[in-house]
Amino acid sequence: MNRREKIIITTVAVVAIAAVGDLLWSPSSSDLTSPSTTDDEPLAIQAQVQLSQITLPHSHRIVLEALDNPWTEKKLTPFPALSEEPETPPGDGSETAPTDLPAYTGYFNINDRHIAIVDGESRLPGEWLEDQSWQILEIQPTHLKISNPQLKTPIRIELNKP
Repeated sequence: MNRREKIIITTVAVVAIAAVGDLLWSPSSSDLTSPSTTDDEPLAIQAQVQLSQITLPHSHRIVLEALDNPWTEKKLTPFPALSEEPETPPGDGSETAPTDLPAYTGYFNINDRHIAIVDGESRLPGEWLEDQSWQILEIQPTHLKISNPQLKTPIRIELNKP
């Protein structure tokens, strides 16, 4: 099973679970016809306030915005050929490579925006990782370039294919 098939199966499973959850939590027809009581109003207001306080990361908002657009073949970028030679990282070789590098495991191209899956989370160029020690400089299908304030040159991380 290739990666695309795994993504499709996972998406179908999530949609099925969401449909079952929606079916279980949707109000019954008797709830819709009965008049609402004043006891339900504070709960509804509290739920609206909680929903209005939820904020999504920028990369998740991009994905949600892209859902309204029609499908194009450019949204799925194929993996590069295995024969491609990796670039040599810049620098004079005097710096020692850090051992706590993040894992680059996935790549998406949505609306000409490069989105990387780094340590299991979607990231955009310019974003800082959770611990604020690495900033994403460049996202490519084959590699990711990150920088650290203590290092002079950026570090290249190859795509780790599962």
